[in-house]
Amino acid sequence: GAVGRAHASAEWTFGTIFQRFLAGMDIRMHYGHPDFVDGFWARNRGGMSKCSPVVNLSEDLFAGYNARMRGEDCGHIDFLEFEKGREATITAASNFFAKIAAGNIAILRSRDNHLLAERIGVLRSMSFYFASVAFYISTLIVDYSIYLYVVLFLSFTLASKRLSMLSSLGSALSAEWLISMGLLSMFPQYFELILEYGLFRATKDILSGLIGGTIFFIFQNKAIASSMQDGIVSGVAKYLNTGRPMANQHQTWRDLYVAYERSHYSPAFTLMLLYLSYVVLVADTGGGSLPMFLVVASMVTWFVAPMIFSPFPRWDLMRQDVVDFQGFISGKAGTTAREVPDVIKRGERNQPRNLYEIGLAQEIEQWTERPVFVLFGATLSRLFVTAVIVMALPGGVLDFATPFFLSLGLQWLMVLLFLLLSLNSIALLLLAVVWVVVWLLGTTFIIGDRAVLPTLGARMPEYYLAFLVFLFVVGTVKHMVLLWCRVWSGFKGTCCCRGASSQERLHRHIRLSYFYFFGYQLRVVKAYLVLLVNIAVSFVLIVLDLRCFGRGLHTWWLLNEEVASTDHRSPYMHKAPTALTRLAYGNLLNPVLASFGGPDAVGAGTVTPRSLTTSLSGRAEGVVHGKRLFTGAESTATPGASSAAVGGGVDSMMTMSQTLGAGAGGPSRVG
Repeated sequence: GAVGRAHASAEWTFGTIFQRFLAGMDIRMHYGHPDFVDGFWARNRGGMSKCSPVVNLSEDLFAGYNARMRGEDCGHIDFLEFEKGREATITAASNFFAKIAAGNIAILRSRDNHLLAERIGVLRSMSFYFASVAFYISTLIVDYSIYLYVVLFLSFTLASKRLSMLSSLGSALSAEWLISMGLLSMFPQYFELILEYGLFRATKDILSGLIGGTIFFIFQNKAIASSMQDGIVSGVAKYLNTGRPMANQHQTWRDLYVAYERSHYSPAFTLMLLYLSYVVLVADTGGGSLPMFLVVASMVTWFVAPMIFSPFPRWDLMRQDVVDFQGFISGKAGTTAREVPDVIKRGERNQPRNLYEIGLAQEIEQWTERPVFVLFGATLSRLFVTAVIVMALPGGVLDFATPFFLSLGLQWLMVLLFLLLSLNSIALLLLAVVWVVVWLLGTTFIIGDRAVLPTLGARMPEYYLAFLVFLFVVGTVKHMVLLWCRVWSGFKGTCCCRGASSQERLHRHIRLSYFYFFGYQLRVVKAYLVLLVNIAVSFVLIVLDLRCFGRGLHTWWLLNEEVASTDHRSPYMHKAPTALTRLAYGNLLNPVLASFGGPDAVGAGTVTPRSLTTSLSGRAEGVVHGKRLFTGAESTATPGASSAAVGGGVDSMMTMSQTLGAGAGGPSRVG
């Protein structure tokens, strides 16, 4: 599939030209498979295992550290062929990159890294940095630079510095940047492909994987940056089990949102608000603006990549996902104060039942597990940014923020009603109506005619910027309140009362601030926007996957030709044989299909996965004894049972394929 090809391409580059380059500099470390360690050498030096699963998460690299600290080196020898399995789904690949990135933050804090950097010398340490954590640190810096790039042009606009003025000064910032280092970095791989496979295949491989690889690695670079940022502020590097599932497993929208809400969706919303603020300010001042293609491409990729790399876009699956995701957003499980400990436990296992739980678990983790000095630094940063906003924005824009602050008491009254009614949806709707009241207050009593003149549409930029200022200031106040609660809770837990009771009190304060400072409400809005994006992207993918194009184009690109040629009514998810499998084993399948109502039973999705697998496995008993195929025990499953939902498709299909392969005297794996 596309994910497997992109991941394998990166692994191939890392295992060939990158390793040769590091070996030439005599700074190569141990990087795991397919590296080998001399067992006799390792056993005489304490072994390769480390004591801390947090600091030594990236254990393979510490094997290289051990060798380097003892004056040894890690050589590199090219094999003609050495295969390795890689993650073939977007979620498994993201977990892999996030795990390695968090491990690199732990490496920076390790004793081994300190000893090597202290004794290796200045010039040698440059090569050592390149051989260890350079890629991940550079990815984090590039990720920060995206936001700084937009903030820089926001500052230019507020300072009345137009693009024409930047151009007259000869600044490179006056033009759009389209050629990036990420694009240039593909040329070493291209030259290596030419050396090994020739010009034609090298050009074909590069061009065929250019679009998919670009989308994939823009998304994965964000996963790396988010994981490193979490590791920096929390001080914890967590092991993530990728599992390496099969690529032909549909991933529900709910699972995708749980996996990427913190690492991709929330940063995408932040970048989108910054970019829209820049566009609004430029339109309001009448100056020229940069389109910022790369910024917009990154932002859009963070939103749509999970859907693009999710297999089997189907109408019925989209309906299921919409209903399931809607229930996830509006779910009320765990919303009472006494259920907070259960919410924390489910958050640690990354198994939230609804949107409320995922948000509250993240808030509690942030304000209870992060060091106090990190929270204090974040609060000071927000105070500084608030002061800059107040001084930089025009007074006319800040006037439009006044009604929002004056209506804050009414909004909190609606929040209290929302909590008393156990998060009732009607109360949440009333909370949204308050924002209409804000506009009425502003036009009637505070701003006057200027609020709607010359037209209301002409004043929308001021309302938009004022609303962002209001949300940012409210968030800053929330940081100050919870920082005080954290400090006071720690003081009381140490000196005055039991630690358990002070911790429970802190959890209650975090839960109340989650509502009163609009954390939950904003998460609901973001989730519904993600739902709309998923619907739009899924609709496009469904159209591309229709058989009117001769094959499912999206499935052909994401998976392979065999799955794309399968009848649209019987995809792999329904555990039915594909078109090529039916063609190759049609005679063998006929007895089974006939027992379930004829050959059309599987195509119509009327055979359950378990019943079909049981029948095939049970009837294959006669093959071992050289008898006719499918003469064994009959299946006890009920014919005509409804098709099962998502999950477990790979195991059932592999069982069927192995049975068919054994019966035909062919290989045990089909396709």
